[in-house]
Formats: sequence, structure tokens, C-alpha cells
Amino acid sequence: MKLTAQDIADIDQKKLEVFPIPLVKEWLGKFQFINQENVFIHFKSSGYHLQQMKDGFYFIKRDNRLNEFPIIYVHQLQNAFYWMVGEDLAF
Repeated sequence: MKLTAQDIADIDQKKLEVFPIPLVKEWLGKFQFINQENVFIHFKSSGYHLQQMKDGFYFIKRDNRLNEFPIIYVHQLQNAFYWMVGEDLAF
């Protein structure tokens, strides 16, 4: 769901209530990530992958975490992907 400026104002004024969508493996498949033994690779990523750990998902490059906090919601994955790739993550 894309939000408009009016949606954001309505959320701020408590006229519209929204909840984050938990990130589960099924969403990764919808976003074209390929599961290789709990390591998720996207064809647009280069040199890094997404890995599930007990507290959430992390982008990993050469055994180093690229994100400091775990990704636990779909919008966090979309924001991180855009930050790293420069493109929206869509179905």
C-alpha cells in the first residue's frame, strides 16, 4: 500500500490506523528472493544476501551484517533494499 501525504496526515491525527506487516519467508518469495538453505538471494543484489537469524533478517556481506537492527517488517525490507540497490522492491 502506498501512502499519500493525506494518509500520513490522517495517521498522525489518528483518523487512519495502520499496522506493519511481519516479514516471513513467503514475502521474500513474492519479492523474488531465492531461498538457498535459509540464505536469501535477490538477482539485483551484488555480493550480499539476506539471512534469517533468531531476531530477524540481516543483509550480510562477507560475514558482516550490513544493517545494525534486524529487519522484521516488510516496509523495513523495502526501505533497506532501496537504500542498497536504489530501486523499489516490488512483486
